Amino acid sequence: MIQSKLKKLLNLYTFALMTALLSVVTHSQQAVPGEELPKKHGYLLIELDVGGIAPSLEYAKRGKHGLSSKRHIIPLKGIDTHFLLLTIPKGHYQVTAINAPLFDLPYEYNTSEYPHWAFKVEADAINYFGKLIIEKERSTDSVRVARQNHIAKTLTDINTQYAAILLRYPMINASGYRDDFFNEINTK
Repeated sequence: MIQSKLKKLLNLYTFALMTALLSVVTHSQQAVPGEELPKKHGYLLIELDVGGIAPSLEYAKRGKHGLSSKRHIIPLKGIDTHFLLLTIPKGHYQVTAINAPLFDLPYEYNTSEYPHWAFKVEADAINYFGKLIIEKERSTDSVRVARQNHIAKTLTDINTQYAAILLRYPMINASGYRDDFFNEINTK
């Protein structure tokens, strides 16, 4: 009798946990250059300089009434490329957290209140996010995390690596702030 109740409780707990995990599964997916973009979607191009055991980026859609409660996670573990190209529905977004755990030392950098971590995805475009830095070296309660605009340094690499899709889609600045250099190079 007690075993039966424990088994039901365990099943209920497992169901609740799986439901919670599925609610934060990302709606972005790693893009395959050359494939057609889904309707009302754009590419999000993130330059990566990340280290650590299991880093990830968490974001939410920004609406008229603030941030959505639904969080989307981009796992960054095991990505060995310089750039990450994702397909994401168009809209305004906010990076809400950067996660950089180290074994049993969790670490979450809350970015939900910082406008610098906002980004916009326009449909039928390559939206340049910038360079995401998560340093591998860390202390027990901190890690260096940054988002930098490195378009001037990496434009040649982007033009080389993504030449085929740049012929089909324009590259735009997805940051939450104006970039005169980016605007100037896009008018040429």
